Amino acid sequence: MDIPGVLAELGLSEGEIKVYLALLKLSSVPVSKIKEETQMHRTTIYDFLEKLLNKGLINYVIRNNVKYYTAANPTKLFEFLKEKQDHLQTILPELQKLHQFQQEETKVEVYQGKEGLKTVMLGCIRTGKETVGMGIDDGLFKKNLPVFIEQYQRLLEENNIKERILASGNAEYYFHTKQTKYKFLPEELFSPISTLIYGDKIQIVIWEPNLTTLLIENKSLAESFKKHFENLWNQESMIFRGIKDVQSVFMDMANSLKKGEEYSVFGVPPAADKYSPFFEEMMIKMKENGSKARAVFDQRAIEQAKACEKFPFFKVRTLDSKYMSPAEVGIYGTKVMIVLWTETPQAFLINNAEVANSFRQFFEFFWNMAK
Repeated sequence: MDIPGVLAELGLSEGEIKVYLALLKLSSVPVSKIKEETQMHRTTIYDFLEKLLNKGLINYVIRNNVKYYTAANPTKLFEFLKEKQDHLQTILPELQKLHQFQQEETKVEVYQGKEGLKTVMLGCIRTGKETVGMGIDDGLFKKNLPVFIEQYQRLLEENNIKERILASGNAEYYFHTKQTKYKFLPEELFSPISTLIYGDKIQIVIWEPNLTTLLIENKSLAESFKKHFENLWNQESMIFRGIKDVQSVFMDMANSLKKGEEYSVFGVPPAADKYSPFFEEMMIKMKENGSKARAVFDQRAIEQAKACEKFPFFKVRTLDSKYMSPAEVGIYGTKVMIVLWTETPQAFLINNAEVANSFRQFFEFFWNMAK
């Protein structure tokens, strides 16, 4: 019987087989005895011993500071085989998906230029399905299709098609929030390629060097893309680094708040004063949406307090700096953003209703203390 051949079929290498069979024959022995039996180099033997230990096919004891190796009962090979079967079982669903991709007909169409992009986007409207998107900078759509993009938004509303978009927080343009809901990604998660998924279709827009739109139709692939989208959309917490990423969190707040909803913030430090022009832009957006705000500032944050007080909907109070922490905490909807205005600003965004309600209690405490 070809014992080495059968062991090789189980996934053991030639060296592992030699060492394993030697230990079955020799019982409990040090490496020197294995070397004599196999005529293999000592360093190589140690490598194979380590692999066999990881597979659970051998073990060892220490006597007088020397390791004595022993082969496990050969029935352990059945357990080893079972573990491999279990590992295969965990990846089998993904393998079946890949096989399904291969079996399912896939249609790929390529469109060039602005007119091609218009054609694909009108096809999106005709499906009547919710659209989800990743890596979207609506400023690029506005730049390339300035007139059509306004028509497209009207068509979304007329056909009651909703959009959920994972976007760049630094775009110069955003769609009307009535049909389009945004969440913003940190820069490291943002792709330069715009991807939209609707129905069984995936629309990929490559902006540079030549505007090209790919339209892929495959149900399984579209479901896979959408699953990835949902994982990103439903993340409860994200970290944003750098002023542009941090500003995107504030714009998420300004865009997501509806009429009458409030943004509450406490611990606003003087370090944020140099970004006052941006915050004024943010408050203009809040005014357009009809939202409101209350803020507790460090009394030294003079510039920001002045900028906020220009807007009647923004109520400001101040506290002595001894009550302030290095972190600014803002609460809106189910979200809490904790901002550190260090040399490289950072924001930690938490999306959890219970956590948000807890921080609102902290805010009310500071608001009642402030003047």
